[in-house]
Amino acid sequence: MEVIEKLSELSGIDKKSLRRILIILEFSLRKKDGSPTSFAEKFNIKSFGDLYNYIRDVKSNLKRDHEIEGFNGLTEMWKSVAPRAQYWIMDTFGEENPRDALFSASVFTMRTFGIMLDNLLLLKKIIKTLDEYQKEVTEYVSAQKFEAEDLE
Repeated sequence: MEVIEKLSELSGIDKKSLRRILIILEFSLRKKDGSPTSFAEKFNIKSFGDLYNYIRDVKSNLKRDHEIEGFNGLTEMWKSVAPRAQYWIMDTFGEENPRDALFSASVFTMRTFGIMLDNLLLLKKIIKTLDEYQKEVTEYVSAQKFEAEDLE
């Protein structure tokens, strides 16, 4: 059973949304070479569990009249994820215009943040599994190509 199927079964999150979430989580934690991102280092995020707690705090801030803190948290994450997503898009399509690729990466990233925040309780069900299957998640994400439907 592929890791995406197992995680979808455990969480109840559909595979399309889960695929997007896994890509963003992986891009948030690790660079392509496997080293931690500057975002992960800055906020001492070493695991999917730590990242879940960060996202949970962002959502909490957005709900408690601390919108600025919540948006700042999302911005910090976006600054780390969007450039990697930009190069991922450029690699997939051979896109030569970095600005167009960054726009697509921003759309993909922000829509996926929305999916993550909406599915936070479901995401909690698989966080330990994500940490247990870290290698498989990394391999799964590295095999993914950007698809036109990722902009929907």
